[in-house]
Amino acid sequence: MSSTWVLSETHGFCVLQRTLGIKEQTPSVIKEEEESEGCVLLETKKEHSERVEVPTGPPKLMKVKQKRPSIRMQRKEEEKEEKEPAMLIWETDLTPLIHQFYTSTSTIPAINQMFDLFESPLGKGCFGEVWGGVCRLTGRKFAIKKSTKYTPSDSKNFLKEARMFQRIPRSPYIIKYFKSWVDTDQVFIQTELCHMNLSDYSKNGPTEEIEVWWVLKDLLRGLEHLHRANLLHNDIKPENCLLSNGGFWNLADFGCSSVSSEPITAGDEGDGRYIAPEVLATMTPTKASDVFSLGLTVLEVTTYLYMVANGAERQAILNGQIPNRFFRSVSLELRGLLGLMKHLDPGARPNCAECLDHPTVKSIRYRFKFSGSVRTMVNNVSDANDSTGEMKRKLFDENNNDLKKRMM
Repeated sequence: MSSTWVLSETHGFCVLQRTLGIKEQTPSVIKEEEESEGCVLLETKKEHSERVEVPTGPPKLMKVKQKRPSIRMQRKEEEKEEKEPAMLIWETDLTPLIHQFYTSTSTIPAINQMFDLFESPLGKGCFGEVWGGVCRLTGRKFAIKKSTKYTPSDSKNFLKEARMFQRIPRSPYIIKYFKSWVDTDQVFIQTELCHMNLSDYSKNGPTEEIEVWWVLKDLLRGLEHLHRANLLHNDIKPENCLLSNGGFWNLADFGCSSVSSEPITAGDEGDGRYIAPEVLATMTPTKASDVFSLGLTVLEVTTYLYMVANGAERQAILNGQIPNRFFRSVSLELRGLLGLMKHLDPGARPNCAECLDHPTVKSIRYRFKFSGSVRTMVNNVSDANDSTGEMKRKLFDENNNDLKKRMM
């Protein structure tokens, strides 16, 4: 048994030795006769989708007759001043973008000159879009995050993520960054093209516990790496956890990241469903608040809970009032660790190093293995119309059966 952790006879799972004199975190369940209003309202993602009518297709749009531009307007467009050249983003300055396939005098955006983009974006959000593309120079596939347009007064905030990437030391548990540039008032960030995010990986139901421990350990390593550099993520959620080509779970999307203990402004606090309650009160995130967000993220994929940002359901989750039906086939050890990670007292939460020293986390001594056929299948999953469940079955193959037996 690790000196950091001790088995609690009261609760039946490991607790932090340093918190024994204060208080222990109770399991993330309550007795049936003590159910609160929020506890009763909790539901799985499937239950929520069945209860709430979800549109089956895009909304119908009214056809609007478009006016043809006049000859005068066309000439005015042609007489516009020459487009600004694209600029590479560095930590302290900008320099002209130089690439074999890029011509600064062309009206074609730099991204379209350097990459053959996929037919549709990989994802969309308030930040803009993420596109996949094949580099015309190397033939390799990459992901390119394309921001919404900004004004000169917003430039500092829009350059923040690109410059934050350059402050993070390389790690197999942090998405691989290549370069970033500004073109026509938009920021483009080029990274590794990963297989899928954790939300898609777990979209069909609760994730098996053997896989949850693997996901948790990889993400803890990535978060510990970030914290050692005195940086905070501030927006950990399933959509920002990606399965890399090397088989590691990576932290991604550093648009809300900050230096440790540095106050943040409204709008930079991350997704309200996963944010630690003390951040909303003080607007000062910490390493402990990152651990909280990771705990809720892993809790979601373990239980298939439908997460909310406020209300009685949110309070029930924060207070550990989650019914037993959400924890079928989940060990008390995993429930206990996740309960500690989302403890309401930031000082009672384990840090990343302590989580990695947890006896069960330490016992995970493997990484994902890819065969040529599996890699091909994942790269073409959208074309092959393969389900996530089938893909997970193929990915989590017989190479890891020995570990599965040890955890039974």
